[in-house]
Amino acid sequence: MVADFGRAFAGPAAFWDPERGERIATEPRAVVAPLVLPTGRVAIHDPGYEFAPDPLDRDVPPGAHRVDLALRSWTADDGTVTPRAMIAAVRVRLRPARPARFAPVRSALRQSDLDVGVDSGLVSIFDRALLPELNGAAILDAIPGCAPEGTAGSPTAHVAAAPAAGSLFTCQAGMGDGSYRAWWGIDAGNDAVELIVDFGLLSHSLWRTTEIPAGALLGTAARLRLALLGTGVELEPVPFDSVPIPYPSAVAGTSVAFRRPAGPLWEFTLLDGEGAWAGSPGQGQLVPGPWFEVFDRRQIERASTLRIRIHEGVAPDGPLDEGTAAG
Repeated sequence: MVADFGRAFAGPAAFWDPERGERIATEPRAVVAPLVLPTGRVAIHDPGYEFAPDPLDRDVPPGAHRVDLALRSWTADDGTVTPRAMIAAVRVRLRPARPARFAPVRSALRQSDLDVGVDSGLVSIFDRALLPELNGAAILDAIPGCAPEGTAGSPTAHVAAAPAAGSLFTCQAGMGDGSYRAWWGIDAGNDAVELIVDFGLLSHSLWRTTEIPAGALLGTAARLRLALLGTGVELEPVPFDSVPIPYPSAVAGTSVAFRRPAGPLWEFTLLDGEGAWAGSPGQGQLVPGPWFEVFDRRQIERASTLRIRIHEGVAPDGPLDEGTAAG
């Protein structure tokens, strides 16, 4: 489901995040300089990557486009609220019309929804005419000074000149490294009127929780399958020394390993008889798979329950009007 970008970019607004039990305040801010796209072949990429970004499923009108930020607040564990702590989303306005709907930006190369991977903490939007000028180098290396600087309450974002390619927009990517989505704002005529880069800070995760006896992790594979029946979770016991991923803190004699499918977000927590934390596994990932969960046998033996949180998607944070109580 798509976040309420219209509300976040229209003016100061408030939302409720039920996952964190937190009121979120948002505020739009226009970037002073326009983003100039001479060919309209727009790209979204981590400026620290040396490989080329995937081509997108649409081109946009060439020319200068206004860029807006949706800033959002953050509440620390001690209750301290930073009003404009981070960038929740970026909007590039492509045409004057308003969007009637939003559709995922897709990779024209992979024929799937675009995955905007970030390892530098930054995201750039630019014209693909820039790529030949980079000659295989990362944007951060090829264009000195393109990485913006900022502080809490003034998130990093600016537009710099791009050699032979108009200009280059770069900003802090939400909470930093991760994987993000992008959306086309589509009008009634099926034209893209907006490009949104979504840092996932105007929506919340949906979780389902289930519990099984911790001892099932030390039983036979058949016993574990029976305990997990109907949960959607798959764990297959394997010898620890067969796991092709190093676990520096694991000890061969006390480690219990399980192979699992790659992709699903499952969180495992061991609880003792009083419901207190007793341990959790380390996860290892092979690309494209499989993944592994490695437990400490001593933690399993001290525990009575294995709690599993299963991620089932995301939902937009709901509007919170002044004077309206959440919940």
